Order: sequence, then C-alpha cells, then structure tokens
Amino acid sequence: FPQVPGYLDAMTAIALLGFGGPLRYAEQSATESWAAPRSLGAGGAARLVGTPAETLVVWPRRIGDDSHDVTASRTLEGVWSVPTEIGSVSSRYLRAVSLSANTLGGAVAGLVETNDPANPSAVLARAPGGAWSPLDLGPVPSWARVIVGDSGAMTAVWREDSPDQNAGRGRLKLAERAAGGVFVEAPSPFGELALALRDFSGTPAGDAMLVASAETGTATVWLRPAGGAFGSPRVLRGEFTSAGDSSMGPDGTAALVWRVRGEIRALVRAPGGDFGAPVTIPAPAPDGAVTGPLVSVGPDGTIVVAWSSLRSTGPRRRVAGTVWASVRRPGGAFGRAVVVNDRSLPASLQKVAAGEGGVAVITWGESTGGGFVLQGARNEPRPLITRLTAPSPAGGATVRLRLAEPASVTVMLTRAAGRVLARRTLSLPAGTSRVTLAAPGTLAGGRHRIRVSARSANRSAGADVHVRAAPTP
Repeated sequence: FPQVPGYLDAMTAIALLGFGGPLRYAEQSATESWAAPRSLGAGGAARLVGTPAETLVVWPRRIGDDSHDVTASRTLEGVWSVPTEIGSVSSRYLRAVSLSANTLGGAVAGLVETNDPANPSAVLARAPGGAWSPLDLGPVPSWARVIVGDSGAMTAVWREDSPDQNAGRGRLKLAERAAGGVFVEAPSPFGELALALRDFSGTPAGDAMLVASAETGTATVWLRPAGGAFGSPRVLRGEFTSAGDSSMGPDGTAALVWRVRGEIRALVRAPGGDFGAPVTIPAPAPDGAVTGPLVSVGPDGTIVVAWSSLRSTGPRRRVAGTVWASVRRPGGAFGRAVVVNDRSLPASLQKVAAGEGGVAVITWGESTGGGFVLQGARNEPRPLITRLTAPSPAGGATVRLRLAEPASVTVMLTRAAGRVLARRTLSLPAGTSRVTLAAPGTLAGGRHRIRVSARSANRSAGADVHVRAAPTP
C-alpha cells in the first residue's frame, strides 16, 4: 500500500509502495495518470521528504542480521539517483521513523529498532553539500526524533524508557544542538506526565510542533515559534487512536484533525501565530467502520483532510466504501467535504498529500474480492476533468465524464493485466458526456480499467477508474 505520498512541488506527487516486495515508487504529474511503479530495490519502512531542490527517501535494507541504511533522491527535473548505502546497524527490525530536511540540503534521518529496544538504532545526518554520517548524539538515545532547521540547529525529543513506537507511555525529554555544536539536554517543557509521542515536526525557519497523548481519548499539542521556546500545552478530547493526525508545513502552518461524536474537527495554526478555535469540517457524519481523518499541509499552507467509511447496504448487505476529502486554501476556510471515489468497492483511506494553491492527492485501497486495487484522486484548482464515474451496466463498460472546457478525449478499456480491449478518441464539449466502450453482455467477467486522457487548447489531464464486471450468463 502507499506508505508515504509527498510532493516535490505543486505539480508532481510521489507515492512509496512497499508490501511484501521491493520498495517502489509511483509518480503523477498534473497532466497524466499515475505512472507504473518502479523499483528502488529491496527494503521497506521508508520515509520521504520534499525540499525546494529534491525529494529525499531513506529506508533500511535487511541483509542477514544487519540493516543497511539506504538513500535515494529525485531532482526537480525528475531524475532519480542510484540508491546508496549510508550506514549499517546490527538490528533486524529497523524502521525509518523520522526524516527532517532544511532548504539548504541538510538532513537528519532516524532509523529505529522496533522489535527490541536493547538492539541498536541509528540517527544519521548530512550537512549541506556533504556526505551522510552517524550523528554525535551525546546524552540523546539513538531512538530520538531529531529535526533540523536552515540555521543548522537541531532539536531532539524522545521517550526516556523506550522508543515511542512501542506500546505504553513514558516521560518525554528534550535536547538542543546549536549549529556546529553538541546536544545539550534542556529542561523538558512536557512535565512529568507519562506520554505517548504521536508526532514531532518542524520547519526550516525553526518552528516546531509536538503532539502526544497522556490517555486514551486525548491529545496534547505544544508549539514552538521560530527562535522561541515551547509554550503552554493545548489539550484536545475526542477519538485519536487510529483516528487523529497532525501535519506542519514549511511556512509554519500546522493542523490537527480528529473525530468527535460523528464530526470531523480541525485545529489550525497560521504561520507565526497560535492555534485558533477548533472548527468542524462541513460533511455528513461518518458511519460504519471509519478510517482517519488524515491531514497534510502543503508548502504554501494548503491543507487537505480526508477519511473513509465502510458500510453494508442493500438486501445482499454489499459492503461499499466512501472516501471523503476537504481542502482549505491558505487563509481560507475548509470547503464542504466531497466524495472522491465511485463507491463501487470496499475502500479504505491510505495517505494524503498537499501541494500549493489547493492541489491535493489522496490514495486509498479497494478490495476486489480477489485482491486489492490502489487508487488515487487529485484536486486541482481548475481541473480539466472535473468528474469521472463508470456507471457500467452488467457485462458492459461505460464511462461518464465532465469537462471544464472542450477537449480531445481518448478513452481506453484494458484488462487488469494491461491488455487493451477497446479504445475511442472523440472531440467532446464542455459539460457531461457519456462514452460506451463495451455494450451490455459483451464484456467478460473480472476486473477492468478505464483510462481517460484529455487535451484542450490550454492544458491536458489524465484519470482512470476501475470496474468489476460480473460474469455474463
């Protein structure tokens, strides 16, 4: 499943995929469908971060009883580097749990042993223009989460008894490292509470946000402005276990989301300020088995929130999934949540990512009964294809699409394995059109894919939808 989708810029989305095989990546530009995944080699449990110059990926690759730390990067021009080993640790269950980068090329990666805290973990760092090497942590344990700013200063937070990926709670500790200096433990602003660390993130300018929970049904957030200290905590109540999320963008915009009595709520911090009052995202109350909400903040403060729900409907109690999303433009309000999938299959939210100017990407998994399909939806401020559904009759394939302006459209029907079954190219007007690729009763049973490519006088776009045809009698 998509592990970490992220953004290089406002145009290209990247998803890392690792599930029982090599670590792979897939890309989607604003004008194309998702490209076929490509391999980065053996490994998994990766982290990805985007900067103005590159996208950086770090992951462990297990060889025998050791884990070899590997990195690869992608330039803005779309060129991937060869995966390179940057260290090794005598641990079998290493995971990349944190990755922080500044705008100058400096980066810090935390790879933590998640099975046995007695086994070694690793924190590696790279100075701008330099090579990766183990970071001198001093009094800081190797399972700490470390963030770095443009000044080169670093901040480390950790649970004193064991890695925060392990069950339970403990006292959180803090250490600071000036540029070119060493880590010095600082008085903890988090008190003596036993806490489970949920998120620790920062900005190139030096802002930081820490989210932890002292008990089930609560989350506590601390903010540190650039050049300042962590302030008083803000305590939130609601559903947070597998139901809440937080994100901080490079400009200092921060957001937390959670569920409360059937509502999706959000807490937003504007750059340089404090959190405002919680707001309820306009949406129907989620029912059934709910996944999320998840949140992502883009480079300019764009915020996307998404969640999904599974419920049984109809006389045969068919299970269907609905994926909802809401986007908040910088300085604006959350728009009413919209459904981004066609609700034809059981669907569960996977990841969300935000770009600039309202661009957002959401990925989810759909169960076909014989396996899983990974799908995604993209929000553009001025999309060419504004809606795409496949209201296909039994044994047939039909697509309904809505265009923002006249365009030349190519619609292609393929089997799941990729064999082309039908292809049509038409000039379609603005508005809703319907294209039939297979008449009722002519399509063999099984899973199929409909891919749509549209090109107008000013722009192009791509989209696809999966359909499952019942066997013809």
